[in-house]
Amino acid sequence: MFPFRIDPLSASVSFAAKLEGVAFIERYACGISRIYRGKRLLQFILPRREPCCFKYVTYHAFIDQKDVSVGGNGLTRVYLLRHGETEWNHDGNRYCGRTDLNLSATGKRQAEWVSEYLQGVPFTAAYASTLKRARATAEIIARHHDLPVRSDERIVEVDFGEWEGKTRPEFTKTDPESWEMWCLNPAVFRAGRTGETACEVLERGRSFFAELAQKHPDDTVLVVAHSSFNRIYLAGMLGMPLSNYRRLSQDNTGMNIFELSPDHELILIQMNINQHLVHE
Repeated sequence: MFPFRIDPLSASVSFAAKLEGVAFIERYACGISRIYRGKRLLQFILPRREPCCFKYVTYHAFIDQKDVSVGGNGLTRVYLLRHGETEWNHDGNRYCGRTDLNLSATGKRQAEWVSEYLQGVPFTAAYASTLKRARATAEIIARHHDLPVRSDERIVEVDFGEWEGKTRPEFTKTDPESWEMWCLNPAVFRAGRTGETACEVLERGRSFFAELAQKHPDDTVLVVAHSSFNRIYLAGMLGMPLSNYRRLSQDNTGMNIFELSPDHELILIQMNINQHLVHE
């Protein structure tokens, strides 16, 4: 049935040296793996037939790094990250928005941890927001892959208008109506009264990723952007109401993995992967 063989007794998988096997097993992976002695350990779940039903069983497999890339299907695999922590993130989660902040000391450590975590991923290109916190995170990751980081203003953080530099308790105390309107319908109402609508954010995100899919078929690409941008883009592409974007979580340096078809259809694989933050 599958282009690889499953041994339930030893909970291992041996591949029949076919790329389709790697593509299939990666599609069903439920946890991005650790790098161990030049190989990647994947954890995944597959159904196993029982006398009266299907039982879902967790398996593990070692895959050579050179075999990990999924190619030949025209899809672009994207690793979309949030940047590392800034001082405003740490200080009561002050809204950064377009304010151009540097990474904090913790943010730099987070970028190093995620860089180590991703060192075996075969990236062919790296992109970042034009804001310093995103570009610095991308550069720390990209140096292990000898890649330049290309900046693009279409993936900058949401313009939060009058909310920038303030915590939510601070601005909801002085202007509760603007927050209520944003929560009710961010597609129409502007963040912080003078900022962007979620539709404007989604539209520039779609423009960037549609172009990315055209430029990088069969490639694996790193993109470092921002919490609200990532959540609005993913919510919109997955067909969620934009008012629900805050139900999605994005840790500092949290990773989202998805595939894009040439016509910009998105297939979400994993979201907000944060195992590398165990150092904290």
